[in-house]
Amino acid sequence: MKRCSAHTCAAVAVRRALSSGAATPSVFTRFLLKLSHYFYDVENILDWNDWLRSQAVIRKNRLFGYAQTNFGKNIAAAYYILTLRGSFRFAGQSEWFRPDSRGRFSYDFMSTPDAQIEEVDLSGTLINHNGLENLVKQNKLQTLSLRGCPEVDDWLLARLHVFGESLVELDLSHCSRITVGGLAALQNLRSFSALQNLRSSLVSYAYMHMCIIWSNLIFVFR
Repeated sequence: MKRCSAHTCAAVAVRRALSSGAATPSVFTRFLLKLSHYFYDVENILDWNDWLRSQAVIRKNRLFGYAQTNFGKNIAAAYYILTLRGSFRFAGQSEWFRPDSRGRFSYDFMSTPDAQIEEVDLSGTLINHNGLENLVKQNKLQTLSLRGCPEVDDWLLARLHVFGESLVELDLSHCSRITVGGLAALQNLRSFSALQNLRSSLVSYAYMHMCIIWSNLIFVFR
């Protein structure tokens, strides 16, 4: 059903009633007119909300070119992750860098500009295929969690081949925009040559459960 179809129906009914020649609109006609205005306002609010969200996705996934030029690719990638309210760990370190509940974070990660990122947790964030460009130079990335990311889609999967030499664990659970066709792009990862077992079952149009085990590379879709 299309959004606010009730608004369209009410508007048609009002136009018919007003064109019938009645001098004074009936109570029912006035009710339909008010209902039409209500749904029109709701539609505008929903459209405005969608626009604001799309702008937020664009803003959060812009390329951090200035940071890359002035602070290096590693610092720029770390900053991008933290601005998305994600977390990460540098290779050779045990400490995880993550923002607090209000999105604020420490800039201590800038003290090691040569350290590359080994683990990233972006679960529930707005990362998309454009934002992934901020991470593509992290050639030591071994673990990437994109669990429950609403903007993760087949385009992003097609770009993951850049981590083919290092990635050993990927979590794509609860990413409902991924399709079976998008999964085919994962074959571009060189690690996939060690395919041992594949199980899949389509539950609905929006959800699927798939477990792919490539040596120690595990993908889970729920």
